[in-house]
Amino acid sequence: NTQDIVNLDNKVNTHLAESANKHITESGTNANGSYIRYDDGTQICWFRGNLVKVSDYYLSTLWSFPAAFINSTYHASFIISEEVMSSLPTGRQNTYQKRATNLTAIYYGAKAPFTKQSYSEEIDLLAVGRWK
Repeated sequence: NTQDIVNLDNKVNTHLAESANKHITESGTNANGSYIRYDDGTQICWFRGNLVKVSDYYLSTLWSFPAAFINSTYHASFIISEEVMSSLPTGRQNTYQKRATNLTAIYYGAKAPFTKQSYSEEIDLLAVGRWK
């Protein structure tokens, strides 16, 4: 019936209008990782780096983003392989020092010191926030 076709047409047009704001505006890769920027202002950055021993109680890495966020209200996370985790002291905590152009990922050995002279452990970092 004609009304069903009109309703379907309206639904398709609504879906297309909503999807128009979700297209990729820009993407790239550089020495600091990879990123995707969407029309709606969302930005996703990711990078594989190394945690290094800074003191007996924490490992850290500074990640300069491949593309800057508009501010430091992005969400960040990092993943360390289970193999690496099992070789590190127990009682760990993660935290970040966040800035619009970079973040420092800090991995604390809260209950036991890092006993090896040096650590250089692979870490995957991800940040999601706004670029506009």
